[in-house]
Amino acid sequence: MSSGTVYSRDAEVVRVMARYAHAIDDGDVEAVLADMTRDCRIDYEGGTITLRGHDEIRAYLGRMLVGASTHLLSNLLVEPDGDGATIRASAIACAAREAGRVLMRGMQYSADCIQQDGGWKIARLHHRTTWQTSGPAEHQ
Repeated sequence: MSSGTVYSRDAEVVRVMARYAHAIDDGDVEAVLADMTRDCRIDYEGGTITLRGHDEIRAYLGRMLVGASTHLLSNLLVEPDGDGATIRASAIACAAREAGRVLMRGMQYSADCIQQDGGWKIARLHHRTTWQTSGPAEHQ
């Protein structure tokens, strides 16, 4: 495998993770699903909430993505895994899901990505909150 191929894989996997964060912030459930395999598994809150497949993910996110949010991803690390790749990222998310309040969280993401349907897709996503606080929101 040439270094150009490795770079291309790494860049594409980072794009998939960035598109996920943007889709969550936009409240666009269908855009979230567009970058996931049909049988994708998502573990939220360290595995206390597990979703399998587009139907479960769509139903859950349709209820949860209410109000504005902003995800800031950093420390992105792509690790090759056979024909796939695992990406790890740290994140800070701010969400205004409750009138007059903003919830801020430090999180860690890990996603297993594979090539499918001509592009990279998330096959498994693991989300874990490492800290959380809330405060008043001045603008909404």
